[in-house]
Amino acid sequence: MNTDASPAPPKPERIHLPQLDVLRAVAILLVFCFHALAPFRMQGLPWRGAFRDYAGAANPDFLYFYPATLGWIGVSLFFALSGFVIHLSVLQSKKFDWGQFYSRRFWRIYPAYLVALIAFSLWKTPSFNDIVTHLFMVHNVSKETYFGINASFWSLAIEVWFYLLYPVVFWLRGKFGIAKAFWFSVLVSMVIRFALLTTASGRAIFFGDNLILNGADTLMLWMDWVLGAWVAERFLEKRTVFPKWAFWLALLLAVASTQIKFVTIFSFSLFSIASAALIEQLIRKPVNEKPSLFGNAAVTVGLLSYSLYLWHQPLVTIVEYQIARRFFGDNPVILYGIVLTVTLLISIIVAYFSYHFIEKPGVALGNRVWERFQKSRRRGETTDTPRPVPPA
Repeated sequence: MNTDASPAPPKPERIHLPQLDVLRAVAILLVFCFHALAPFRMQGLPWRGAFRDYAGAANPDFLYFYPATLGWIGVSLFFALSGFVIHLSVLQSKKFDWGQFYSRRFWRIYPAYLVALIAFSLWKTPSFNDIVTHLFMVHNVSKETYFGINASFWSLAIEVWFYLLYPVVFWLRGKFGIAKAFWFSVLVSMVIRFALLTTASGRAIFFGDNLILNGADTLMLWMDWVLGAWVAERFLEKRTVFPKWAFWLALLLAVASTQIKFVTIFSFSLFSIASAALIEQLIRKPVNEKPSLFGNAAVTVGLLSYSLYLWHQPLVTIVEYQIARRFFGDNPVILYGIVLTVTLLISIIVAYFSYHFIEKPGVALGNRVWERFQKSRRRGETTDTPRPVPPA
């Protein structure tokens, strides 16, 4: 990794990278494959000492689908993509305004999130605490609300905290350079990880049924997001962060880390490193001016990926019990295929309407609100400016 600080990169015209939409499609499909494992009633193999117990699968057929247990790496890819896209957009802004930045983030994610939240709240009738913490997107600070209304929402709360931490990244970047800003986030992450590994209470949390860190997971995974920002800055400078072989090495280490108990605490971020290296490789490759049917489909799924993420997991449960088990029995192998394909099809339909009738109108509304706010602010500044007194 190249770690030297450098001047701020030039601000070129905005760059559209369809490769990122393809990666978003890959990320959401990985998450789908992971959550569709629900019929097996297990999303990973148990431990036997320090290693995974391949003989401990309750259903031997589960081993055929074991690669799907790593589908959560789609979230690692999403975090790296988020850091890349947001920092790239900011660096290309001719005039950056923090108020406008947070306004855009709000209108980009909250309207579609709110509609999904209301829908699932009507379905599950959650507690008052669940509703309030989810409305303010702070449900990741308590184990009671972490997976409360829609288990997939956990990562959205962390994403919001990444936005709130972005001024810290920006300040560190201006003071020391983006590379040192990243290494600072690594230091914070490692302190939390080693605290979990070296204390009894920390080990009980991490190696329990669910990793609920009462908000500390944001800082533990912060480096994953900042790494994406680092790649974005080097991209504009026409430089690289990683050597060409880094992706395969990071991927190998990440997969290996999932098999060794006391190393799994690094697995998520190792996959994020692999994701960032993959992003860096793909964005430097020429784009086919006449993409294939598969390429167009991948870009479409990538555009729908946020709404797909919002809606898919509760739909997995509905499809499993209302369709798959009712008509196809209890064979988990058959159920997996049915749940995966039917949920994906239904989710794409729901996501299409969410994207076109909630996401895009929400962004457009946010732009209009910001423009009106700016106009009123300019009028206020004009009114407050004292007029010169004419000579007597």
